[in-house]
Amino acid sequence: GGDPFATAETEPSYVDREIYGVTLRVNADLGAASLVSITDYQKGDKFYTEGGDASPDLGVVFYQGSDLTQYSEELRLSGDFGSNHLVGGLYFMNVEGDYTGQFADPFYEDVFGPGFAYIPVITASQETTSFAAFLQNEWKATDKLSLIAGLRYWRDEREGAYYGDEPSNQMHIAFDETQVVGTA
Repeated sequence: GGDPFATAETEPSYVDREIYGVTLRVNADLGAASLVSITDYQKGDKFYTEGGDASPDLGVVFYQGSDLTQYSEELRLSGDFGSNHLVGGLYFMNVEGDYTGQFADPFYEDVFGPGFAYIPVITASQETTSFAAFLQNEWKATDKLSLIAGLRYWRDEREGAYYGDEPSNQMHIAFDETQVVGTA
């Protein structure tokens, strides 16, 4: 016998994930208006690997990793003025991420000889910065009818880079702010 649910792998699958976060909300009564501040910070790291072919030979190797950091802040001022409920505020968010990955098949070297292993590796990064300003008015026309109108300005800025290397054919791919290049 044996375990029908077990496989012979080149390496055991593995996941290591850590996520940390904290949020702070502060409310302040300013008399005719109220002020709310919401601050958020998150940090996440992940690494995952598996022998992707369920074989004891060094066939397919797969891994991926990420390192993420996110910070956001919202300031919101609101109050009632006659039959109007006004809400206005500002928002900011920054997310930075670094990534790596591989889906490799070194088995081809055993079959076709030296230099035929397919072992690509990629690295990537991205940073997103967002800004927003908003204003909303809820006008109470009657006890049963309210009209809501609002404006929002939003701007995202993104920067990213992607690099891929595959040594068996000397392929290098680069996408970043200065170039879009592929060489063989």
